[in-house]
Amino acid sequence: MCYYIVRRALICAGNSSNRGVTNLAKSSSTATIGATLKLNPVPNPDGPMDDKLLTTVTMTPGGGSWPHRHDVRFPIEIEQERFTHVRGSMIVRLRTPGQVDWRTVVLNEKNRTIDIPPGDEHCIYTASRSNGAMFQASTIRAHLIRNELGGNVHRTPREEVPPEVEARIVAGLIQ
Repeated sequence: MCYYIVRRALICAGNSSNRGVTNLAKSSSTATIGATLKLNPVPNPDGPMDDKLLTTVTMTPGGGSWPHRHDVRFPIEIEQERFTHVRGSMIVRLRTPGQVDWRTVVLNEKNRTIDIPPGDEHCIYTASRSNGAMFQASTIRAHLIRNELGGNVHRTPREEVPPEVEARIVAGLIQ
């Protein structure tokens, strides 16, 4: 079994025979990010960082991602991320670099997709602390792999996260 670190969290990526695969690890593998997010399938860090991937992200009740951004390293059409609703209701917070205010978009059965502008800071979390949620992320490998392995994930400093996200960090729901 091999282990990788993704966004500062230990994940299990299946057995070592997955190494060298240029897209994703076996679909039965899942990755846990912090205590509240799971990726399925697990991105394999050995492939090209500009490969487009589709992964399902499951969030536990109250869970979500730490606000972060990805530096633009590839053409804009490759860097574009798209989140597509699968189940539950989620809040997506976005901020253009250099801005103070965060924009809010609800992702649910009525508003099914959101495109994340390349370079924007963003986070996603469940709209309810009592219900989980699920979405698909169409993104590139570099957005899912830790920086030491060629990834491109930069956390927003804690003092700059939106207040409702800070409350979830304090409660241990976002790590």
